[in-house]
Amino acid sequence: MDRDGGGVLFSSLSTGLAPMLSDVDQKPFTAILYGNGPGFKVINGLRENVSTLDYQGTNYQAQSAVPLRMETHGGEDVAVFAKGPMAHLLHGVHEQNYIPHVMAYAACIGQNRDHCMSSGGASSLSPALPSLAALLTLTRLLC
Repeated sequence: MDRDGGGVLFSSLSTGLAPMLSDVDQKPFTAILYGNGPGFKVINGLRENVSTLDYQGTNYQAQSAVPLRMETHGGEDVAVFAKGPMAHLLHGVHEQNYIPHVMAYAACIGQNRDHCMSSGGASSLSPALPSLAALLTLTRLLC
């Protein structure tokens, strides 16, 4: 079984509480949260205690940090595809920490850019720029 960045077991992502309490208000929280959406709720100036709710029920609205009528991204997996140089590195669903590394690699910026040098020694960055621009646009639209 694997864990996400917060130490939560992946198997509990949509059904349970995180294995620790908030270090600020000492209240539990569900393993998956929304950044925004209709689940924003404050009671007497404090965050609602999710353990007093039926958080596994079909009508439960997950907690969110910013009040909106509808959320902008539900936490489900999103496929990422690319066209052009290094497109073979993006071909479906990937861990979110992988994507910026691939973008940097394909754009010949940052570390590991030895592949960017053509046989004549000139940078082959220019062919990657349209692909990077398209990927950045896609990323901006999905986030």
